[in-house]
Amino acid sequence: MKKTISVLISLLLLAGMFFTGNLSVAAEEAKMPSAPDFDFENEYMYGDYNAHSLADEDHQGKIKTFEDKEIVYEIINYDHLLEILNSEGNYLIQFSGSWCHNTRALAPAVQKLAKSYGIKKIYMYDFHFDNKADGNTFIRMTNGKENVGVNYNYMYGEIISQYLDNLDDWVEYPSSTEAAITYTNAEGKETTVARLQEPFLFLYNKDNKENNSSADVKRDKYPIVYAFEEMVDRDANGVYVSKKDASGEVIKDAEGKPEREYITEAFEGRLEKLFQFIKDNKIELASYDKVAALKSKFASLADADKLALYPINYAQLVWLLDQPGKTYVLFANPSDDAINKMVGELNQKALDANVKIYLVDNRTDAGIVTKWNYKDRESTDFLADDGMLKFMKEDLIARFFTNLEAKDLTPGTLVAYQIDAVDADGFPAPVVDVTSNAADLDRVLTSLK
Repeated sequence: MKKTISVLISLLLLAGMFFTGNLSVAAEEAKMPSAPDFDFENEYMYGDYNAHSLADEDHQGKIKTFEDKEIVYEIINYDHLLEILNSEGNYLIQFSGSWCHNTRALAPAVQKLAKSYGIKKIYMYDFHFDNKADGNTFIRMTNGKENVGVNYNYMYGEIISQYLDNLDDWVEYPSSTEAAITYTNAEGKETTVARLQEPFLFLYNKDNKENNSSADVKRDKYPIVYAFEEMVDRDANGVYVSKKDASGEVIKDAEGKPEREYITEAFEGRLEKLFQFIKDNKIELASYDKVAALKSKFASLADADKLALYPINYAQLVWLLDQPGKTYVLFANPSDDAINKMVGELNQKALDANVKIYLVDNRTDAGIVTKWNYKDRESTDFLADDGMLKFMKEDLIARFFTNLEAKDLTPGTLVAYQIDAVDADGFPAPVVDVTSNAADLDRVLTSLK
């Protein structure tokens, strides 16, 4: 009886996909995530941000963040951020994530202004590992807080201490305030840095020597060339803040909700100053290619003419696994020689099979902090069964890889995945095939044909 019910449910679900969804079978096939020309970055930004916005009735009244898929943002991982911060040239960077309603309020204005000023790319990094609304893995936390993220707050602290040392000049909560962030550095000393608020948009040049802030502080360099930090919300009527009386208290309506003061024009005017600064100073923005960067990380890819691998982070992976269609995901990092070799073989086989492989580094810091001599800290590997982040792996299995055992999800694992796949008995079996053995790559790559 259980199998019969399961088969019926599966058939109903499939029927719903084909007859009640917005996509025809042909259209869905054309948007397979495994297709080499699948525009993952724009699809992710459009899909994930809009899903959060449409679900947020309190702040946004269920409106979209993005109206089209020509989006200027590109998500980067921690190692990508570090490479940009160490690079020559000017970069536009934004610290933010789709979980944050303030970010979703800012994004449309940034999108509009960036396009009008001819800016092609803004690199986005989020100090939040899993993007969940509970903020449990948010690492921009000060010592003494009780979420998981506070155990990794040195990752935030080192970014500020090493690269953004003039952050004090641009934020509401500089290092001199009680709201600043204190972390314990590699030497065991407590260090206090400014607390930026997400979203934080800034123009960066590691060699800049001009002070463009209102703070009269003498420094050798001012790597944050120009920045914008302002917390607002947005609904169908525009950008707003909570109304306040003369004493600074929030004014509430008859239902006890904060009254809204719409400031769209003034807000966009303040934001535009950053873009106008770039234009007035004839600043040329540099670009970063996170796909090409894989060649410097994996020795087996160094001589590859083309790459079928596309690096994504954990939050992007969660979104990806919730999409219809065929998907290949590889959990790997270059620290293991055998995995490194397998990545090179897989890349060539994927090119031959004409498919895209999504590469997820199981280390949330991409192995960076060990180079900074951090020792005896919680593991940054979410696949480690004894690590503090193991719940991230458990969540993947509980929500998506439901027919995969935890022991079979390790670094070097290639997963062939289709969210609506079922086994011979009609039970959900989204993991169609899996291997961590290079000898089985061909089998897995043909399992979704």
